[in-house]
Amino acid sequence: MPEITGPGSFSKTKQNKPNRWREDPHRLIELEAAHLLRTVAAAYILIADQEAFKTGRLRLVYIDGKRNVIQETRIEPDGQTITDVIMDWDQLNLPPELWEEGTIGDRYRVTGDLMRDLYQLSQADMAGPGA
Repeated sequence: MPEITGPGSFSKTKQNKPNRWREDPHRLIELEAAHLLRTVAAAYILIADQEAFKTGRLRLVYIDGKRNVIQETRIEPDGQTITDVIMDWDQLNLPPELWEEGTIGDRYRVTGDLMRDLYQLSQADMAGPGA
């Protein structure tokens, strides 16, 4: 599994997006590995919490089989957005734009306990482009 998600697959990203790497390497790694996070999502939940009533945007949370938050974001409660979420889920996909705008759950971050061993990143892997 590390060959799929580990350092080898990130070296090209680091070279192709050096400025984004310098700004926030962890975020770039997480976005590049989003396909992996999508595969462990067991369910999604739409929540009308207090912020939803203030902002008009529902909270969308993807969870794993043990109810750990994988990803969460806010969406417009219009029929098209909700339909997109349902259709993408049915096709084992998640809307990329919602994924990029969202927040990855703490346990699924690069430094989180569920992903740290999977990523297996060394100090050399985390060095800047061209280092």
